[in-house]
Amino acid sequence: MSELSWLGEKEELQCALRGDVRSIKRIVTKLAKPGFHLAYKTLLNVEDAEDCVQESFYQLWRSNNQFQAKSSLKTYFFRFVFNSSFLILKKRKETIWHDLENYNEILNLNINSTIFDESFDRILSSIDVEKALSMLVPSQRTAIILWAYFDYSSQEIAEIMGSNKNAVDQLLFRSKQHLKHYFGENDK
Repeated sequence: MSELSWLGEKEELQCALRGDVRSIKRIVTKLAKPGFHLAYKTLLNVEDAEDCVQESFYQLWRSNNQFQAKSSLKTYFFRFVFNSSFLILKKRKETIWHDLENYNEILNLNINSTIFDESFDRILSSIDVEKALSMLVPSQRTAIILWAYFDYSSQEIAEIMGSNKNAVDQLLFRSKQHLKHYFGENDK
C-alpha cells in the first residue's frame, strides 16, 4: 500500500476487513512501525507500546466502515494509538522518566532502528531528547512528537488528538518552550 489515495486506502481497508490477507499485510506493514514509534515516544516503554499498537489494530479492525477517507489511513490509525496510549498512561498513573532502567532500552531501540550508524555522542544526545520529551505533559509530548517526528501539521494533529488547531498550536508552543528551557536555551 505505497502512497495510495485516501479513497484507495479506504478500499484497501475494506478488503482487509473482508479478510483479504494481502490487504491486511499491506496495512500492517504500513502502520505498525510508525504506530509503534508514536506509542513508544508517548509511553516510554516497549511492552506498553507493543500492547498499544496491538490494541490499535484491534480497534481499526473493529471500526468496520467508519473510515471515511477524509484523512489518511495513517492519521486515522494514529487516533487509535493516541487514545490507547492515554488509556495506558491513565492506568499507569505515571508520566515520569525512569532514569537508568530505560537507558539500555532506548539505546537498543535507537541502535536497531534509525541511528545505528551514527556515533555514540549522537545516541547520547537522542537519550537527552527522550528524557526531555518524557518530562512533558502527555498531550504536549504527543503533539510535539507528531509534529517533529512525523511531520504532521497542527490541523492533522488536531484530528488525531480529537482537538482543534488552536489548542494544538498552544500545545506545540508550550512543548517548544519547555524543551528550550530543558536544553538551557534562552528566549531571544
